[in-house]
Amino acid sequence: MAGNEDTIVAARDAVARAAWADAYASFRDVDGSSLSGSDLEAFADSAWWGSKLAESLELRQRAYAAYVAEGDDLAAAACAAHLSIEHFVRNEPAIGMGFLKRTERHMEGRSDCVELGYLALLHAAIGRFTGDAGTAIERAERAIAIGQRYGDANLVGNTPLESRMHRHLERLGPPVFDEKDRAFAEKIQATLTDEDISTAFRRVGAKRDDAALCDQVVPLDSPRNPMVGSTDVGDVSWVVPTVQAHCSTYAIGTPGHSWQLTAQGKTPAAKKGMVHVAKVMAATAVQAIADKTLIERAKADLATRTKDQPYVSPIPADAKPPLDMAAA
Repeated sequence: MAGNEDTIVAARDAVARAAWADAYASFRDVDGSSLSGSDLEAFADSAWWGSKLAESLELRQRAYAAYVAEGDDLAAAACAAHLSIEHFVRNEPAIGMGFLKRTERHMEGRSDCVELGYLALLHAAIGRFTGDAGTAIERAERAIAIGQRYGDANLVGNTPLESRMHRHLERLGPPVFDEKDRAFAEKIQATLTDEDISTAFRRVGAKRDDAALCDQVVPLDSPRNPMVGSTDVGDVSWVVPTVQAHCSTYAIGTPGHSWQLTAQGKTPAAKKGMVHVAKVMAATAVQAIADKTLIERAKADLATRTKDQPYVSPIPADAKPPLDMAAA
């Protein structure tokens, strides 16, 4: 039993250091019945970072059951919301809706908490997909407000910079790939599911075709359904006008954090796409330097978006970074 406890402690320490491979290995050596809900969720995270997506999903479902057994409604709600999102992304709406209803049950009687933000975000997404724009906007605004109160900053767009960058994308066109690039991408696609590929087109509002590598510039006003994620760019965008560019560097349909994505990281196609989008970014930066009105309009756009709710960093002023995270 002592050895089991020591292994759990080692797994938790690895999670705290974001050493996901070590955390996964330690959790695998532990008797599963001795893991708490938070341990199982950390186990699920470590499996996810190791591209063990099916195992991660199963572990997160076990974590949810453990939270329910422990009587931790808030943790169960957050876990159920996470599972709902994962199943919707996997195009399993019935299961996703089931976990959404569980999230709602755990949140009954709650007035203000982070978990209510997750629930509002789910309702906003469903409102958008079902054509209920009013509900989508109202719930999205609520999710943003809760996120700002609890230090979870959403990405702030910037119309002047986005419009200017898109002009450069249109001027340069898509990256130029050759037959070898396409042939390798087709081999990667052969390992994917049909739904993986269809989902990639839906996310950018594009009609599906037979292209293995993206050979088009998606219109700026295309009805996107992007996959959500987390990034520190969200915090930056509240302070400085920010714009991001997306460009083809891997086969259409490639899931994030997968072996297929890793396998394409150093391919000629990946380099071509990276250099191409770097040109777009550089052209946008040069124009921003040359055209002072662009900077002024970008700053004005940011000020308008953040006027009612200015950014407040969730990191305490006296916080110190853990510099020993990579220690052996």
